[in-house]
Amino acid sequence: MKIISKALLFILFVYSTFQAQDWNMFSYATPNFYTVSAIDSNTVWAAGEATFMTRTTDGGNWFWWHNFGSWEIISSVHAMSATDAWMIITDGKLEVYKITDEWNAEIKYSDYSDQAPYGNMVYFWNENTGIVVGDPKSGAEIPFILRTEDGGDTWSELTSIPNCPSGTYGLTSNYSVIGDNVWFGLVGGDTTLVHPIYYSSDKGATWSTFNPPSGFGGVYQVSFMNEDVGIIDGPLDKYAHTSDGGSTWSEKSIEISGSEINPYNGYVYGSYWDNQNGEYMIARSTDYGESWSFFPNPSARWLTDFSFTADNTIWAVGYNQTLLLGKGMDGPTSIFDGDNRTQPEKFTLYQNYPNPFNPTTNFNFTIPTEMEVEIEIYNTLGKKVDEISKGVVSAGMHSFKYDASSLASGVYIYRLKAGNRYLSKKMIMLK
Repeated sequence: MKIISKALLFILFVYSTFQAQDWNMFSYATPNFYTVSAIDSNTVWAAGEATFMTRTTDGGNWFWWHNFGSWEIISSVHAMSATDAWMIITDGKLEVYKITDEWNAEIKYSDYSDQAPYGNMVYFWNENTGIVVGDPKSGAEIPFILRTEDGGDTWSELTSIPNCPSGTYGLTSNYSVIGDNVWFGLVGGDTTLVHPIYYSSDKGATWSTFNPPSGFGGVYQVSFMNEDVGIIDGPLDKYAHTSDGGSTWSEKSIEISGSEINPYNGYVYGSYWDNQNGEYMIARSTDYGESWSFFPNPSARWLTDFSFTADNTIWAVGYNQTLLLGKGMDGPTSIFDGDNRTQPEKFTLYQNYPNPFNPTTNFNFTIPTEMEVEIEIYNTLGKKVDEISKGVVSAGMHSFKYDASSLASGVYIYRLKAGNRYLSKKMIMLK
């Protein structure tokens, strides 16, 4: 979440029911993309770590910009037009920005206190009415929800909403909006608890909850195509879909994560962990998850967000510089992959993926020169619970898998020690 290097790899991946389109490769990227919002096949906004944002208005020529003056995360972006958007900067603070006239960014809400929640979602139905949703504040028993009806000039923090279980970590940046309807899910450390799905039918003014299947363990992702038909996936390699608004569920045991339903045709897309090859593939279902097809993912990384448009375009973003662009509803028939790296100029510790995880996750970091490297794991009390020595490693980007089977569920801090430099990030272990 701390750095951007022009040298990092950027991958373009095209889904297609027809022959390959014109190929483009871009050599500027964020370490991890977290959010994408598309209006049509031409107008797309995407953002992620290091307050990095990019925009295209012609479906391929990207304007790169990350001058927000901080190294936190843009966790959510919502495109309003080719020139206007809303976004959240978070991770130790909460800032809600309104972007107009391409890159004129105005802070419409901010919280820099120790109680600042992690912001997961911003969505506006029109120029006036919108919501911001975040993790519960420390000690709170309800999700953090802001609502405005005057374009962000004033905000109301909602308090009359159903409680969530004690120990809920919060959202995993998952939500779904169809018309006036909005859904989001919760996840927590105790997977034996029921973590409800929150639902509003009036643009976030009032909220109710309904439950996932018994024993689901939390909701990583929730996505609906209308008021009745929706899907969820969770931390225990579980997936489910409903045809009656969540009253009943059809459940599967399959390692699909980040799944989202295309509201224009009902196809479901997500990431599938291929244990045999140790990489993520593209998963697609045409029957709400009853059966699946799997396609190569050139980045082999977890996909964090999808955006679908009415003109049959699929956009997806993910970890390790992954931006996927697609035409049509099938795919893929062709892949272009390229590597245009040079040595990094700065130290970078990337967010682990997947996160939350059980029991393995991946650590990635870059160092500018050869040096000795260690990664230390701490609990929230500051006690070191594990240490991994990598010895002397060469300059460049490095990745390795970490097995946390010996750790209990909970929040942990992983710290990179490289020479006399230290970088830290938070991760969540769920069993």
